[in-house]
Amino acid sequence: MELLLLAACGMVLYAAGNYVDFFADQIAGEAFDKLHEVIGGVSYFGQSARPIHKIHVSHVSVPLFPSIHHDLKVLCKTDCDHWFWFNAKVRMLKLEETKIAPLSTEEAYEALRDEPDICVRFFPDGNNDHEAMEHKKSA
Repeated sequence: MELLLLAACGMVLYAAGNYVDFFADQIAGEAFDKLHEVIGGVSYFGQSARPIHKIHVSHVSVPLFPSIHHDLKVLCKTDCDHWFWFNAKVRMLKLEETKIAPLSTEEAYEALRDEPDICVRFFPDGNNDHEAMEHKKSA
């Protein structure tokens, strides 16, 4: 009987953790939709940018309990082929901070290098201009 109660508590905590992660994603997604910054003459507008790869880190303060602190980092590409990282910090299930970090094409390629199926979609030749230039320099 105690084993069933323990299993039920574990399933409830697991489901609660998934829901809190989903809720943090929703909070960051709303902030992303409202995003509009101009950095270096380039306009980064969330509604027209395309999220490519997301890294979601939940900071667990108490083992087995859902986290209320999350860091989200999303690699995005604008309609004009500009790459950037969208960083969002969610603390106590409220948006604390958002930040934009522009990237070069080479940096975007490096960020996607560990995700081969995504990398092939955006860099189909398997390498980028930076590697081609390095090869030409060494020849």
